[in-house]
Amino acid sequence: MIEFPFVPDEIIAYKQEQVARLQAVTPLPGLRALAKMQARPLDLSSHVLENRVALLARVMNPAVDLGQSASGAAPYDPVALARRLARHGAQALVVATDDRYHAGAIEHLTLVANAVNVPVIRYDFIIDEYQVVETRAAGGDGLFLTPALLPPEQVRRLLSITQRNLMTAVVCVHSEAELRDILPFEPRVIAINNYNPLTDRVDLSLTPRLVEMVPGHVTLLTMGGLESPRDVGQVMAGVDGVLIGPAMLLIADWAAELWEMLGTPGPGPVPPESEPPRQS
Repeated sequence: MIEFPFVPDEIIAYKQEQVARLQAVTPLPGLRALAKMQARPLDLSSHVLENRVALLARVMNPAVDLGQSASGAAPYDPVALARRLARHGAQALVVATDDRYHAGAIEHLTLVANAVNVPVIRYDFIIDEYQVVETRAAGGDGLFLTPALLPPEQVRRLLSITQRNLMTAVVCVHSEAELRDILPFEPRVIAINNYNPLTDRVDLSLTPRLVEMVPGHVTLLTMGGLESPRDVGQVMAGVDGVLIGPAMLLIADWAAELWEMLGTPGPGPVPPESEPPRQS
Protein backbone atom coordinates (compact mmCIF):
# COMPACT_ATOMS: atom_id res chain seq x y z
CA MET A 1 0.00 0.00 0.00
CA ILE A 2 1.15 3.51 -0.71
CA GLU A 3 2.40 5.10 2.49
CA PHE A 4 5.09 7.43 1.19
CA PRO A 5 6.06 10.03 2.31
CA PHE A 6 6.12 8.30 5.69
CA VAL A 7 6.97 10.79 8.45
CA PRO A 8 6.24 9.07 11.79
CA ASP A 9 6.10 12.23 13.92
CA GLU A 10 3.71 13.91 11.50
CA ILE A 11 1.47 10.84 11.29
CA ILE A 12 1.37 10.39 15.07
CA ALA A 13 0.52 14.06 15.64
CA TYR A 14 -2.32 13.88 13.13
CA LYS A 15 -3.70 10.67 14.61
CA GLN A 16 -3.53 12.04 18.16
CA GLU A 17 -5.50 15.09 17.04
CA GLN A 18 -8.00 12.86 15.22
CA VAL A 19 -8.51 10.58 18.23
CA ALA A 20 -9.06 13.61 20.49
CA ARG A 21 -11.74 14.94 18.12
CA LEU A 22 -13.50 11.57 17.96
CA GLN A 23 -13.44 11.09 21.73
CA ALA A 24 -15.04 14.51 22.21
CA VAL A 25 -18.02 13.23 20.21
CA THR A 26 -18.11 9.60 21.39
CA PRO A 27 -16.14 8.90 24.59
CA LEU A 28 -14.41 5.54 24.91
CA PRO A 29 -17.03 3.98 27.25
CA GLY A 30 -19.76 4.69 24.69
CA LEU A 31 -17.61 3.26 21.92
CA ARG A 32 -17.03 0.09 23.98
CA ALA A 33 -20.79 -0.32 24.29
CA LEU A 34 -21.15 -0.10 20.51
CA ALA A 35 -18.34 -2.63 20.06
CA LYS A 36 -20.11 -5.15 22.31
CA MET A 37 -23.16 -4.98 20.04
CA GLN A 38 -21.22 -6.34 17.05
CA ALA A 39 -21.24 -9.98 15.92
CA ARG A 40 -18.20 -12.03 16.89
CA PRO A 41 -15.29 -11.23 14.55
CA LEU A 42 -14.21 -13.70 11.87
CA ASP A 43 -10.82 -15.27 12.57
CA LEU A 44 -8.25 -14.32 9.93
CA SER A 45 -5.89 -17.22 10.63
CA SER A 46 -8.65 -19.81 10.24
CA HIS A 47 -9.60 -18.42 6.83
CA VAL A 48 -6.02 -18.08 5.65
CA LEU A 49 -4.91 -21.55 6.79
CA GLU A 50 -7.69 -23.23 4.83
CA ASN A 51 -5.49 -22.68 1.76
CA ARG A 52 -1.96 -23.67 0.80
CA VAL A 53 -1.23 -19.98 0.23
CA ALA A 54 -4.17 -17.64 0.67
CA LEU A 55 -4.77 -14.49 -1.32
CA LEU A 56 -5.77 -11.37 0.57
CA ALA A 57 -6.74 -8.28 -1.41
CA ARG A 58 -6.67 -4.61 -0.52
CA VAL A 59 -9.64 -2.29 -0.81
CA MET A 60 -8.34 1.22 -1.34
CA ASN A 61 -9.16 4.24 -3.45
CA PRO A 62 -7.48 3.24 -6.76
CA ALA A 63 -6.21 6.77 -7.41
CA VAL A 64 -4.30 6.75 -4.10
CA ASP A 65 -3.20 3.14 -4.65
CA LEU A 66 -1.52 4.27 -7.87
CA GLY A 67 0.11 7.24 -6.18
CA GLN A 68 -2.16 9.69 -7.97
CA SER A 69 -4.33 12.50 -6.70
CA ALA A 70 -7.81 11.34 -5.76
CA SER A 71 -9.32 14.52 -7.22
CA GLY A 72 -10.83 14.01 -10.64
CA ALA A 73 -10.63 10.23 -10.38
CA ALA A 74 -13.58 7.91 -10.95
CA PRO A 75 -15.83 7.58 -7.89
CA TYR A 76 -14.50 5.05 -5.40
CA ASP A 77 -17.03 2.41 -4.34
CA PRO A 78 -15.41 0.23 -1.65
CA VAL A 79 -18.41 -2.11 -1.44
CA ALA A 80 -18.50 -2.82 -5.17
CA LEU A 81 -14.74 -3.40 -5.21
CA ALA A 82 -14.87 -5.64 -2.12
CA ARG A 83 -17.67 -7.76 -3.54
CA ARG A 84 -15.82 -8.21 -6.82
CA LEU A 85 -12.65 -9.25 -5.02
CA ALA A 86 -14.50 -11.74 -2.81
CA ARG A 87 -16.25 -13.24 -5.84
CA HIS A 88 -12.88 -13.55 -7.58
CA GLY A 89 -11.40 -15.56 -4.73
CA ALA A 90 -9.98 -13.18 -2.10
CA GLN A 91 -9.95 -15.05 1.22
CA ALA A 92 -9.75 -11.81 3.23
CA LEU A 93 -9.94 -8.08 2.53
CA VAL A 94 -7.76 -5.27 3.86
CA VAL A 95 -9.64 -1.96 3.91
CA ALA A 96 -7.79 1.37 4.04
CA THR A 97 -9.59 3.72 6.44
CA ASP A 98 -7.10 6.58 6.88
CA ASP A 99 -8.58 9.79 5.51
CA ARG A 100 -5.45 11.91 5.03
CA TYR A 101 -3.00 9.46 3.45
CA HIS A 102 -5.30 6.88 1.83
CA ALA A 103 -8.52 8.82 1.14
CA GLY A 104 -10.41 6.26 3.21
CA ALA A 105 -12.93 6.36 6.06
CA ILE A 106 -13.92 4.16 8.97
CA GLU A 107 -17.36 3.92 7.35
CA HIS A 108 -15.76 1.97 4.50
CA LEU A 109 -14.85 -0.76 6.99
CA THR A 110 -18.45 -1.07 8.16
CA LEU A 111 -19.85 -1.08 4.63
CA VAL A 112 -17.43 -3.76 3.45
CA ALA A 113 -17.87 -5.93 6.55
CA ASN A 114 -21.62 -5.91 5.99
CA ALA A 115 -21.22 -6.82 2.32
CA VAL A 116 -18.91 -9.87 2.36
CA ASN A 117 -18.41 -13.11 4.26
CA VAL A 118 -14.62 -13.05 4.54
CA PRO A 119 -12.49 -11.39 7.26
CA VAL A 120 -12.23 -7.63 6.88
CA ILE A 121 -9.06 -6.09 8.32
CA ARG A 122 -8.54 -2.39 8.95
CA TYR A 123 -5.46 -0.73 7.45
CA ASP A 124 -4.68 2.55 9.19
CA PHE A 125 -2.10 4.10 11.47
CA ILE A 126 -3.22 2.68 14.81
CA ILE A 127 -1.63 4.44 17.79
CA ASP A 128 -4.33 4.41 20.48
CA GLU A 129 -6.75 2.08 22.26
CA TYR A 130 -9.61 4.23 20.99
CA GLN A 131 -8.85 3.22 17.38
CA VAL A 132 -8.80 -0.46 18.34
CA VAL A 133 -12.24 -0.29 19.96
CA GLU A 134 -13.45 1.86 17.05
CA THR A 135 -12.43 -0.94 14.67
CA ARG A 136 -14.57 -3.45 16.57
CA ALA A 137 -17.47 -1.00 16.83
CA ALA A 138 -17.28 -0.54 13.05
CA GLY A 139 -17.57 -4.29 12.48
CA GLY A 140 -13.93 -4.98 11.63
CA ASP A 141 -12.39 -8.40 12.21
CA GLY A 142 -8.87 -7.11 12.81
CA LEU A 143 -6.36 -4.38 12.16
CA PHE A 144 -2.76 -3.72 11.19
CA LEU A 145 -0.16 -2.56 13.73
CA THR A 146 2.99 -0.83 12.48
CA PRO A 147 6.08 -1.13 14.71
CA ALA A 148 7.90 1.40 12.50
CA LEU A 149 5.51 3.96 13.93
CA LEU A 150 5.46 2.93 17.59
CA PRO A 151 7.75 2.06 20.52
CA PRO A 152 7.83 -1.71 21.16
CA GLU A 153 5.90 -1.46 24.44
CA GLN A 154 3.11 0.43 22.72
CA VAL A 155 2.93 -2.30 20.08
CA ARG A 156 2.66 -4.88 22.88
CA ARG A 157 -0.15 -2.92 24.55
CA LEU A 158 -2.15 -2.42 21.35
CA LEU A 159 -1.66 -6.06 20.41
CA SER A 160 -3.08 -7.11 23.78
CA ILE A 161 -6.03 -4.72 23.48
CA THR A 162 -6.82 -6.01 19.99
CA GLN A 163 -6.82 -9.60 21.21
CA ARG A 164 -9.03 -8.71 24.19
CA ASN A 165 -11.51 -7.32 21.67
CA LEU A 166 -11.43 -10.77 19.96
CA MET A 167 -9.88 -9.36 16.78
CA THR A 168 -6.79 -10.28 14.80
CA ALA A 169 -3.77 -8.00 15.07
CA VAL A 170 -1.58 -8.17 11.95
CA VAL A 171 1.84 -6.88 12.99
CA CYS A 172 3.53 -5.44 9.91
CA VAL A 173 7.35 -5.45 9.88
CA HIS A 174 9.79 -3.94 7.40
CA SER A 175 13.12 -5.32 8.66
CA GLU A 176 14.89 -8.02 10.66
CA ALA A 177 15.23 -5.62 13.60
CA GLU A 178 11.49 -4.91 13.74
CA LEU A 179 10.73 -8.64 13.56
CA ARG A 180 13.13 -9.44 16.42
CA ASP A 181 11.55 -6.69 18.54
CA ILE A 182 7.99 -7.98 18.19
CA LEU A 183 8.51 -11.75 18.37
CA PRO A 184 8.61 -11.74 22.22
CA PHE A 185 5.05 -10.32 22.14
CA GLU A 186 3.87 -13.59 20.52
CA PRO A 187 1.68 -12.12 17.77
CA ARG A 188 -0.59 -14.62 16.03
CA VAL A 189 -0.20 -12.96 12.61
CA ILE A 190 2.84 -11.21 11.13
CA ALA A 191 3.01 -9.47 7.76
CA ILE A 192 6.40 -8.89 6.12
CA ASN A 193 6.23 -5.70 4.07
CA ASN A 194 8.69 -5.77 1.17
CA TYR A 195 8.06 -2.05 0.68
CA ASN A 196 9.78 0.19 3.22
CA PRO A 197 7.89 3.48 3.54
CA LEU A 198 10.81 5.11 5.34
CA THR A 199 13.06 4.68 2.31
CA ASP A 200 10.41 4.35 -0.43
CA ARG A 201 12.22 1.22 -1.64
CA VAL A 202 11.07 -2.31 -2.49
CA ASP A 203 13.15 -5.34 -1.54
CA LEU A 204 11.56 -8.62 -2.60
CA SER A 205 14.40 -10.52 -0.95
CA LEU A 206 13.14 -9.41 2.48
CA THR A 207 10.41 -12.02 2.83
CA PRO A 208 12.66 -14.99 1.93
CA ARG A 209 15.25 -13.72 4.44
CA LEU A 210 12.77 -13.31 7.28
CA VAL A 211 10.66 -16.45 6.76
CA GLU A 212 13.06 -18.65 8.75
CA MET A 213 12.91 -16.26 11.73
CA VAL A 214 9.14 -16.65 12.19
CA PRO A 215 7.92 -19.53 14.42
CA GLY A 216 5.85 -22.12 12.62
CA HIS A 217 2.71 -21.53 14.69
CA VAL A 218 2.50 -17.89 13.55
CA THR A 219 0.35 -17.09 10.51
CA LEU A 220 2.76 -15.37 8.13
CA LEU A 221 1.75 -12.97 5.37
CA THR A 222 3.80 -11.10 2.79
CA MET A 223 2.85 -7.81 1.15
CA GLY A 224 4.20 -4.71 -0.55
CA GLY A 225 6.01 -4.22 -3.84
CA LEU A 226 4.03 -6.98 -5.54
CA GLU A 227 3.18 -5.65 -8.98
CA SER A 228 2.69 -8.89 -10.92
CA PRO A 229 2.26 -12.65 -10.41
CA ARG A 230 5.99 -13.00 -11.06
CA ASP A 231 6.66 -10.85 -7.97
CA VAL A 232 4.32 -13.06 -5.91
CA GLY A 233 6.30 -16.09 -7.07
CA GLN A 234 9.45 -14.58 -5.54
CA VAL A 235 7.98 -14.22 -2.04
CA MET A 236 5.38 -16.97 -1.57
CA ALA A 237 7.66 -19.77 -0.35
CA GLY A 238 7.07 -20.41 3.35
CA VAL A 239 4.22 -17.92 3.81
CA ASP A 240 0.56 -18.58 4.57
CA GLY A 241 -0.90 -15.68 2.64
CA VAL A 242 -0.10 -12.89 0.19
CA LEU A 243 -1.68 -9.44 0.25
CA ILE A 244 -2.11 -8.23 -3.33
CA GLY A 245 -3.63 -5.33 -5.21
CA PRO A 246 -7.04 -5.72 -6.88
CA ALA A 247 -5.66 -5.97 -10.40
CA MET A 248 -4.07 -9.35 -9.79
CA LEU A 249 -7.47 -10.90 -9.10
CA LEU A 250 -9.52 -8.87 -11.54
CA ILE A 251 -7.31 -9.14 -14.64
CA ALA A 252 -8.13 -12.59 -16.00
CA ASP A 253 -4.66 -13.53 -17.29
CA TRP A 254 -2.94 -12.47 -14.07
CA ALA A 255 -5.54 -14.26 -11.93
CA ALA A 256 -5.13 -17.48 -13.93
CA GLU A 257 -1.35 -17.27 -13.51
CA LEU A 258 -1.72 -16.72 -9.77
CA TRP A 259 -4.06 -19.66 -9.24
CA GLU A 260 -1.81 -21.93 -11.29
CA MET A 261 1.20 -20.81 -9.25
CA LEU A 262 -0.70 -21.55 -6.04
CA GLY A 263 -1.69 -25.00 -7.28
CA THR A 264 -5.43 -24.43 -7.12
CA PRO A 265 -8.12 -23.96 -9.77
CA GLY A 266 -9.26 -20.76 -8.11
CA PRO A 267 -12.89 -19.78 -7.52
CA GLY A 268 -14.20 -21.23 -10.79
CA PRO A 269 -17.10 -19.42 -12.47
CA VAL A 270 -17.50 -16.04 -10.83
CA PRO A 271 -20.78 -16.00 -8.86
CA PRO A 272 -23.41 -13.28 -9.37
CA GLU A 273 -23.35 -9.87 -7.75
CA SER A 274 -25.56 -10.70 -4.78
CA GLU A 275 -23.80 -11.55 -1.53
CA PRO A 276 -25.43 -13.34 1.42
CA PRO A 277 -25.49 -11.37 4.67
CA ARG A 278 -22.60 -11.95 7.05
CA GLN A 279 -23.20 -14.75 9.49
CA SER A 280 -22.90 -13.87 13.17
